[in-house]
Amino acid sequence: MNNQLGKSMPIVLRTLTLLFLTSLAMAAPAPLDPKDFPAPIRVACVGDSITAGFGAPKGWSYPDQLRMILGAGWEVGNFGVSGRTLLRQGDRPYVKEAALTQAKKFKPDAVILLLGTNDTKPQNWAHVADFPKDYADLVGEFRALDKPPRIYVGRPCPVVEPGVWGINEAGVQTVIGHVDALAARLGLEVIDFHAALDGQPKLQPDRVHPNAVGYGVLAATAFTALTGKPAPTMPKPPTTETLVIANRKLSLKVPVTPAPGRPWLWVGEFGGHLGNLEDALVERGWHVAYFAFPNQYGAPAAMDAWDKVYEELNGKRGLAAKPALLGISRGGLYVNAWARRHPDRVSVLYLDNAVCDLRSWPAGMPLKATGAGSPAEWASCKTIYGWADDEEAKAKAFQPTDGMAAVIAQGVFLISVHGTADRVVPFVDNGEHLVAAWKAAGGRCAVFPKEGGDHHPHGLPDNTPVIDLLCAEGVRGNAF
Repeated sequence: MNNQLGKSMPIVLRTLTLLFLTSLAMAAPAPLDPKDFPAPIRVACVGDSITAGFGAPKGWSYPDQLRMILGAGWEVGNFGVSGRTLLRQGDRPYVKEAALTQAKKFKPDAVILLLGTNDTKPQNWAHVADFPKDYADLVGEFRALDKPPRIYVGRPCPVVEPGVWGINEAGVQTVIGHVDALAARLGLEVIDFHAALDGQPKLQPDRVHPNAVGYGVLAATAFTALTGKPAPTMPKPPTTETLVIANRKLSLKVPVTPAPGRPWLWVGEFGGHLGNLEDALVERGWHVAYFAFPNQYGAPAAMDAWDKVYEELNGKRGLAAKPALLGISRGGLYVNAWARRHPDRVSVLYLDNAVCDLRSWPAGMPLKATGAGSPAEWASCKTIYGWADDEEAKAKAFQPTDGMAAVIAQGVFLISVHGTADRVVPFVDNGEHLVAAWKAAGGRCAVFPKEGGDHHPHGLPDNTPVIDLLCAEGVRGNAF
């Protein structure tokens, strides 16, 4: 019996030592005392895609949300780089990134390190024995600064089994053991991001990355570690919902707090191309919808599907009866077709270097000017519309102002943004006809010519005037 006890003692001691180190590491992190730092207290968040905010709407990563709830007197820097490893011999080591240099130049008072998830991939796991040394070296990079910051090491977030991209929970558990031991050995604070998300798989829709709500959970966890206080109520983040209607994808950007009347922008084609404009509207409480039915040139089949989208968004979700429509390039064919079909379901018609005449594009027929055209897309267009040849197409294609008298009579506001030297979709054969019709009928419109501008880029250098008009006229058109 004594021999057996003797043999078991090393194992017992190792186990007790590990438990002791873990208990030390998992003591509540010591908060920062604002009296010890000149305002603002600077917090550098260093990590991989989970720090960068992969999968969240712009501005809703965990560092972004931490900044929101810390408020005045704090400055939070996001130095996350997607796909990076802690391991120097990993496929994408963080230490080789410019972000590390930037984080040090930030002169942080506190650093939150959250790395190790990508290290569990098979190609990186072969070097896991180097993890403790490589992590200690990274800590040393910050401790070597003229004013060493307080360093917090994060237990990596859980991985929802069976994992993805080679990332797995078993590896994360091993990483956590290394993180805890490192924290105990070097006197570092530990933030348990793993426990914060554990058991909430819906907050990690791709099994690895949190959604915006999940990032809020991480931000709240970091807040408590930094301040020693419970986190305040987290702001409700915007989301992008994905629905399937008529067997096609509808992307819907949802604001934190919808504006009165629930106004929305409906993008005809190239959803996200004017992303800054879309995001600015979302910040002002608008929804933004894009229904992916490309290369249909506003044909009736596409409009039948649009009817179903409208039924969902207005009929079932209560969005405004009259959306603002955005027609970028060929997207003009969609929004004009919708306006002709439903002149009472439009508040604003925004045309941006928009195609308004199929003869101009994709046909490339000589009109007042001759656009570049696209023979392959013109052939496809004729097939979709059921036109046998160019002559039938010329006879049956809508002219730019066909059906627009009813749209003008509804008080729809027209916005035209166009390059005066557009060689692909010449303004004189497209948007100019609509502008002239609006003015002749006493309709309300705003025209933004870009002198010497070609077809690209779309939008204005500063889209604020258009955003302001959309907001004002979207409200007026719906009489909220």
